[in-house]
Amino acid sequence: MVIKTSSFNSFETFMNHYQIFLRALLAGMIVSAPIGPVGVVTIRYAVLHKGIARFAAAFGMITADLIYTFLFIFDKHFVSFIEKKLPSHEMALHFSVGILVLLIGLRLILQKRASNKTEQKILYSQHVFFTTFGFALLNPLNLLGFLLVLTILGLIHVSLSLTSRFLVLIGMICGASTWWPFILFWIRKNQKNFDHKLINRITGIILIIIGIYYIINMFVPSFLP
Repeated sequence: MVIKTSSFNSFETFMNHYQIFLRALLAGMIVSAPIGPVGVVTIRYAVLHKGIARFAAAFGMITADLIYTFLFIFDKHFVSFIEKKLPSHEMALHFSVGILVLLIGLRLILQKRASNKTEQKILYSQHVFFTTFGFALLNPLNLLGFLLVLTILGLIHVSLSLTSRFLVLIGMICGASTWWPFILFWIRKNQKNFDHKLINRITGIILIIIGIYYIINMFVPSFLP
């Protein structure tokens, strides 16, 4: 009887850990989906570069997501601070981030393509990594996105063991990394078809649209998620 109870408890623990990992995997895929301004900029860098610099662009974004995940999972004071402070300033954050993204988009549209020699000197791997890393880490709307997704999936505000917390961290890393092997593979296969000037213009237009979306969201929050 004792053996059966112990086996059942072990199986129940395994299933709980498995479910936590799957939820974390899904959360990582959602928050790291390259659909926002950070993802657009990261894809642009990946398209315009080759070799290590291409991977550095994706790794910069993933590293920022990893830091956010660690703070949300292991630091209750950080979660409490985000919940209390950021929502009350959400409109101002949408406006400021919207203006910034709008300006970046305009700059890319007006930017002339640099020579290959200049690109090699300036846009090297470290620069690419810290650009995407900094953009992802310093975007306050990313914090609100993390808070929303982790709350809906039940990964914060619940009692988690240390093992479960590390499973959340691993699951988020795996989820965040899911997109980029496919994206980078597709970029590599189609590299010859890309026109750098056109890429800058397309990226700029997308960023301008996102920037306008954020600004409108400040004035009409009931119509936009």
